[in-house]
Amino acid sequence: MPPAEETLDLKDAFSSEDLPLGRILELRRSINCSFERRNEVERLLDSFADVAKKLSSENKADTRKATVLWVLGRVEEAIPLLEAARARREKSYLLGVSYLDVGSASRAVATLKDAY
Repeated sequence: MPPAEETLDLKDAFSSEDLPLGRILELRRSINCSFERRNEVERLLDSFADVAKKLSSENKADTRKATVLWVLGRVEEAIPLLEAARARREKSYLLGVSYLDVGSASRAVATLKDAY
């Protein structure tokens, strides 16, 4: 089991109003390099309602849940949430790279232009 500090860091990161793209990428790398951290994020996803309560809107909560799914590599589950979310840089970037992950390059290019 990860140290309490790492667990708190994950929960705080995903429930933060501002989660920079660089931090999202860092989280994905670190989570996918550690079974313990990945399991912690899976548990966080299971109790995502607690995280959502800390965010300012339902849109932000849906976008953040999609972010957690993307970090876990569950791209097909993240895409519908991202497509339904209102435009934000986080949403546009993650949706664009998700489209790349599933082989939809033309949709990815248009979406990543929005993120840029």
